[in-house]
Parts: sequence; structure tokens; C-alpha cells
Amino acid sequence: MEIKLRESERKRIEAEQLKIKAEQERFTAEKDKKEANGRTFIALQVQIDEEKRRILAEERQRTAEQKIRDIEYKLRIMEDKKNNDGQEMEDLLRCINSSQDTTDMKISDWIEMKNDLEQEENGTDDQKELIKQKKTKTCQKILATLIGKKNDSNKKLAIEAGIIEALLKFFTTHTLDQITISHIWSFYIFTYSSDEIKLLISNKRPYPVLFRLFDHSDIYVINRAIIAIYNTLLSGLPSIADNTKQHSHFSEIESCNGIQKYFALFLRNVSKSTKDFAALSIAQVFHAKELPAGQIRHEIIAYIKSLLNDEDAWTKQASQMNLKGLVLNSVNLAEIIKDSDLMYIANNLRRTIEGNEEEEKKVIIKQQESDCILLEAVLEKRKDEVLQRRIISYGIVDSLIDIILNYDIRLISSPFIDAFFQMTITSNDIKLLIYAKHPYPAMIRLLDLVDVCQVDSTIASIFNMLLIGPNSTEQTAYHPHLPEVEACNGVQKLFDAFNRPDMEKVTKSTAAFCIGHLLQSREITNYEMRKSIIAYLKSLVSDGDDWAKNAAKWRLKGLARNTVNRSEIETNGFVLPV
Repeated sequence: MEIKLRESERKRIEAEQLKIKAEQERFTAEKDKKEANGRTFIALQVQIDEEKRRILAEERQRTAEQKIRDIEYKLRIMEDKKNNDGQEMEDLLRCINSSQDTTDMKISDWIEMKNDLEQEENGTDDQKELIKQKKTKTCQKILATLIGKKNDSNKKLAIEAGIIEALLKFFTTHTLDQITISHIWSFYIFTYSSDEIKLLISNKRPYPVLFRLFDHSDIYVINRAIIAIYNTLLSGLPSIADNTKQHSHFSEIESCNGIQKYFALFLRNVSKSTKDFAALSIAQVFHAKELPAGQIRHEIIAYIKSLLNDEDAWTKQASQMNLKGLVLNSVNLAEIIKDSDLMYIANNLRRTIEGNEEEEKKVIIKQQESDCILLEAVLEKRKDEVLQRRIISYGIVDSLIDIILNYDIRLISSPFIDAFFQMTITSNDIKLLIYAKHPYPAMIRLLDLVDVCQVDSTIASIFNMLLIGPNSTEQTAYHPHLPEVEACNGVQKLFDAFNRPDMEKVTKSTAAFCIGHLLQSREITNYEMRKSIIAYLKSLVSDGDDWAKNAAKWRLKGLARNTVNRSEIETNGFVLPV
């Protein structure tokens, strides 16, 4: 019985072992299957990824090929445009250089050209193209007819015939890409004219049409457009007598959003010339008017001040002129010349050129000249004693005197002289502050300059400084400045300047007034000087200029306090006027 049980147990165990083995085999088989499935999935995933990469690569290749085709197309377009523009410029220059006889231009000739410009562009594409080419040739003919001619008679005839209206209509009705350098240049040439011609142009209301050209893709078209506006705007500036008035075209510019268009073009920085004219035009329009607060005021003023140091003489002069208009407004003035600017100028003027290389000397002097141009600009139009006191307090006058005394005289240019001259057009209180700096040795030294204009400004400065001496009620007194002037041989140098054959009458007269003022109540001991100066002053008594006449009378009366001088004055029966 026990044996049977053991046998039965053995069989059960074997059966269980077989069952376990079968389970293990099944598990192993399932595991192998799963692993096989996993490997299959991975293989499929790899295939999918490879397919994706292939598709992406093909897509990139197609995109790259399309980009290449696009670039090649654009290059062909650009090359065609370049060739066309180049051909047009060649045609333009050829037309300008051709011998164009303009002596017999009649109103009928201009009317014919005006009709050509206004011809409708109808017909087939070839016919339209021929009409367009004819209009371009007409513009080139206009330019060739007018360029380099000083006589405005042809321009008047052209305007009378309606050429300006025809060009403005062309700019309005054609897309920007159809407007070329020939078209805008034929308009632009009219703006290089007298104020009369510019006024006739401004009456045609050209500004909105010309502002449209600021969006042109050709920088040359933009440049001619902005300069044409600038030139036309010159006719709206107030006269010297009414200099404090605002620009008469301001409302018209503002009504077509011109200020914003100018500033947007300024920020685009299309070219230096265009940026310059955008800034100068804004300043021109805001003559004696407050610039808009914020970015426009800050950036435009800063940029125009930087142009005072420009390499181009015209740009430098235009920036100075427009600054003079801006400073007529006190808000603009406060932005143009701050205490920090005066400190900067003072430090620049103190810089020494001794011991520096030639190139470094040129850089220093150029910056000093730029600073003096700024000073002259802000002082000329505003006789602001508060500003003048600030300038003196920063030591700027001391530095100007030091420069004039110590620089090689060939390095002393007009900006130094003119800045000092503007400081002398002021009250006696300010002039006394300047006199305390002992300026006469510096001013007398400048009389040795060759340049007539520089000598004129110098003599005017001396004349202004002498006015703080005795007035018309104190003619018996000696002039207190005479010892300082005599110490540097100033009276003789004034007489030498008086005798220069190249001196203008006003300069010659001012030199005589200075000598007469300095030597009032004193004998003019130099015989030649006594005869020449007194004879000249006597001739001015009958001068048509009231100021010169009165100035001469006053000096003669002062000189007549001395008996020797009086005898010379009374020669030939001359009677001192009352």
C-alpha cells in the first residue's frame, strides 16, 4: 500500500513538473514572440523614420531649388532694371552733354513738350511703351535745356506753358516704379532758381505729390524729390527784416503729414544726403517755431549740430543757417545749447595743439571750429545777455582770445573770429566783462590777416568794444582803451587796414571811425594819417547812408577838440555840422 502511494506521488510530481515545464516553454515562447514583435516594431519605426527623413530631404531639396529659382529670377529682374537704369542714365548724360541750342525756345515749344507729357498711354503694349519712352525723352530734353543756365527766362516760359503741372500730374497718375530719375530730375532742375521761380512752383502746390515719392525704391529719385522740396521751401522763409516770423509754408507741409514723412525718411537712413536734407528740411519748416517735443526735437537738433562738423561746406553752412532759425524759439534754444554743451565747448577750446601730430591738430581745430560755428549761430539771432554771461563764465571768451593770440595765424579761421564778433554785439555790461579779459592784442593781431571778410569782422569787433568808452556827451575825455590799443601798435594797424585797396567801403569807414574814436581830443600826430582819416570822414558827412553820416559827424566833433585836428578839418572852408 505504501509502495502504491509513493508511486502515485511520484507520478503526480512528474505530472506537475511536466506542467511547469510546459508553462515555462509557453512563457518562453510568448516572450520570444513579444521580443520578435518588438524587433519588428522597431524595424518598422526605423523604416518610417527613414521614409520621413527621405520625404523631408526631398522637400528641402524642392524648397532649395525653388529658392534658387526665385533668387535667379530676382537677379534677372535686378539686372534688367540695372541695365535699364544704366541706359537711362547714359541717355540722360548724353542729352545733357549734347549741344542744346536754347536761344530760340518759344512758348509753343514748351506747350508741345507739355502735351507730350500729358499724352494718354493708350493702344497696344508696344504703343504704350513708345509713349512712355517719348515722355522720358521729353524730360531729358527739359533738363538739357535748363541745366547750367543762369537766365530764368526759359523756366518762366516753361512754367507759363504748364510744364510743372504736367510733371506733377505724371507723378500722381503713374505708379512709383514707372517714375524714373529723368522724370524727377526734370522737375528738380526748376527748383534751382531765383525766389521768383520757386514762388511760382510753390503756388502749384507740389508738396503732397513730392512727398509721395519718398516711398520710391530708387534712392536717387527720393534724393531729387527731397532736395526739390527743400529748394522750394526757401521761398517761404521770412525776409531778414521779418526774421522772427514763422515759415509761410508750414501749414501746407503739416496738412499733408509732411513732418512725419520727413522724420520717417530721416529714420530710414536711406543715404547720408537724404538724411541730411530730411533733418535740414524739418528745421527749415520750424523756423522760429517750437519743434515737436520728444524724439523729433532731440534727434533733429542733435543731428543738425553734428552737421556743423561736416566735410561738405554747403552742408555745414546750411546746418548753421537752419540752427539760426531754430534758436529764435526759446524752447529750441534750450535744447540746442545746454550747460553741458557750454562745458563741452569750453573743454574743446582749451585743448592745445602743441606737441600733437599734424593729423591730430587738424582734428582738434576742426572740432573747435565746429563749436565756434554753433556759438555764432545761437548768438547771431538772439542777443541773449543771460546766455552771453554763461558763455563768459565757462571761460569760452578767454579760450578764444588765447587761440587768436597763440595759434599760427594761418590756422585762425572765420569761425573763431565770428564767434568772438557775436559776443561784442551786446550791452556795455557784457562788453566790460570782455574788456576785463584784455582782448585788444588778439583783435589787433587779426588785422594782419589776408582775408578781407575776416578783417572786416575784426574791425567790427574793435568798433563795438570801443563804444564802451566816452559817449557823445563826453567827447572832451580821452578814450580809456587807447593805451592798450597803442601798446600793440593798434592805431597804425587800423590805418594800414584802412589803406588796403581790397577793402569794402563799409570796412574802410569802420576803420576810420575806430581811429577817430580812439584819438578824440588828441592830435593825430602822423601827418599822413591825419590828412587821410579826416578827409575821409569829411566825405562821409554827405554820404547817403544816414548811419555813416552821423558816425562821421560824431568822430569829427571828437577830433576837433584838438586844435591841430580842427585846423585840418576846417581846410577848404569845411564847417563842422551841428
